[in-house]
Amino acid sequence: MIRQKSFDKDRRLYEYDILDVSGTVVGMAQLRLVPSKSAEMPAGFESNVYYEVKPAYRNHGYATTALRLVKKEAKKHGLTQLSLTADEDNIASRKVIEKDGGRQIDIGKTSSEKVVIKYLITL
Repeated sequence: MIRQKSFDKDRRLYEYDILDVSGTVVGMAQLRLVPSKSAEMPAGFESNVYYEVKPAYRNHGYATTALRLVKKEAKKHGLTQLSLTADEDNIASRKVIEKDGGRQIDIGKTSSEKVVIKYLITL
């Protein structure tokens, strides 16, 4: 389950808590109506979605559930596709994205030479 935590009107960014069945916060997710990127990412590697699950709660399906719910929220806001990025060595995140329809569309390197993959999900 996700629960809206905040909305930054200027950045058009929604933040959500990812919750387990007892209501414990196990992570966070973002939906960016306007894609953005961190300074170290290569050009063209903006993303609409970011999620993070606390280490103790990983491998329990929380990221998968959060991505599916963020996709539903994106549709409500009229988005028809989402761009996402994942580090090449973050196999778990890549599996989450690919399982939910993510198509790899580009590979690049961060300013620190870390390989990143850009995905596109059609809603």
